[in-house]
Amino acid sequence: MQNKHSLKIAKIQHLHNLEIEEEFLRQKSESAVKYFTNAFSEEMDNEYAEPLVDCIPHLVTAQQNKDLMAIPSLQEVKDVVFGMDKNSAAGPDDFNVTFFQHFWGIIAQDIHNAICSFFK
Repeated sequence: MQNKHSLKIAKIQHLHNLEIEEEFLRQKSESAVKYFTNAFSEEMDNEYAEPLVDCIPHLVTAQQNKDLMAIPSLQEVKDVVFGMDKNSAAGPDDFNVTFFQHFWGIIAQDIHNAICSFFK
């Protein structure tokens, strides 16, 4: 009989621990939802931001981020255009890479301006 009671107590303790864990996860998920809701809608209260942001690993260094955010030079754009496969499919404007490479001398500045506008 003692074994049966011990099993019941262990089961109750296990269920209690599960309830505590579920409550903890519920609170964390509510905090995450509130964080991202605020992050994409209005000014956010830092009370929720710091603990969550600290959990996200930094995979890009500050210098890498700066490089990624930099406006590309005309030469960088040209290098990309001329590095593309000439036989690649046409874009939504029906111009393929061969067109851009062939007429680069005429369209270079317009292409560069269009790409730079993306970064602004």
